Amino acid sequence: APQTDLATLLRIQTDVQKLLPQVRPALVAIQTGGGTASGVIISADGLLLTAAHVPGGPGKDMRVILEDGSVTTAKSLGLDTTTDAALAQLKKREKPWPFVKLSREVIKAQPGEWCFALGHPGGFDKSRGPVLRVGKIIKQTANSLHTDCVLMGGDSGGPLFNFAGEVIGIHSQIWENRDQNVHVSMTPFLRSWEAMQKSQVIKIWGVGAGGYLGVATVMSDDVELEVADVIEGSPAQKAGVRAGD
Repeated sequence: APQTDLATLLRIQTDVQKLLPQVRPALVAIQTGGGTASGVIISADGLLLTAAHVPGGPGKDMRVILEDGSVTTAKSLGLDTTTDAALAQLKKREKPWPFVKLSREVIKAQPGEWCFALGHPGGFDKSRGPVLRVGKIIKQTANSLHTDCVLMGGDSGGPLFNFAGEVIGIHSQIWENRDQNVHVSMTPFLRSWEAMQKSQVIKIWGVGAGGYLGVATVMSDDVELEVADVIEGSPAQKAGVRAGD
């Protein structure tokens, strides 16, 4: 791979030092029955983005820890199990929540672009604080971004930022022994926004270009993909794929 020159690295360092204090207050740690994860606040009234496998379903109460260590609660709203996108709502409070913007120009998150990941690897640690990792986008698919940002358990559901300080992805599939991780892009969030706000569960979406399998899947904590539903008359059903596989 070509080496990044010193001037570029110094510019990235300066940008990150400027952006981190702006975006860090919107990062939260999430505690569910299944362990710890992360999320990010994207509105003053406390709307949260996270990964669908964090709550696992709508209407789930989650314990949320803010940057200063204070604890509140959130309830999961809708989720898209096909892409691992989910919305949640923080408990109402008098003063506005700190929040960041999300990028609506999904196409701009192209391979080679610099980005940075925030999260709580290993869970919330007030003395350490949130952990930032800088990296590059490796690949963009219809619903995801692949980056070389180093992630660990506990980062799931946390935000991936561009250098405008906007959320471009949510950490989804984390492999500690591989050199890339997968993030849900903003596409599924923007596409299913109203349905997720109404606490609906999206299991399939329209057949676009490319292959069509016809299954809804869920991801386990140890990153195994399990078939939740098989669509009637789909190629998967004809091939003998069944729920539970």
